[in-house]
Amino acid sequence: MSIPMTNLATVTQPLIPGQMVWMQRPNPIPGCPNGLEYLLMIDNIKAEQLVSLTEAFVGWETNNKYVLKNSAGMQLYYAFESII
Repeated sequence: MSIPMTNLATVTQPLIPGQMVWMQRPNPIPGCPNGLEYLLMIDNIKAEQLVSLTEAFVGWETNNKYVLKNSAGMQLYYAFESII
């Protein structure tokens, strides 16, 4: 299946330390659920765990949170662990 790569121009600005850069939202793709278009445009996903200070210093366990990024380091999604 061929996916047209149109309208993918990006603007790069100097980053402030800690500032997240989101991947540009892809155009809607017929037959692809809304929000999942990102997955058709990447070849891998990097998951970085966000660690809270409370958990790091006190050892208080919380549900894990992750930032999912593409190979260029641009943010795609947030992921949250849910323990029932």
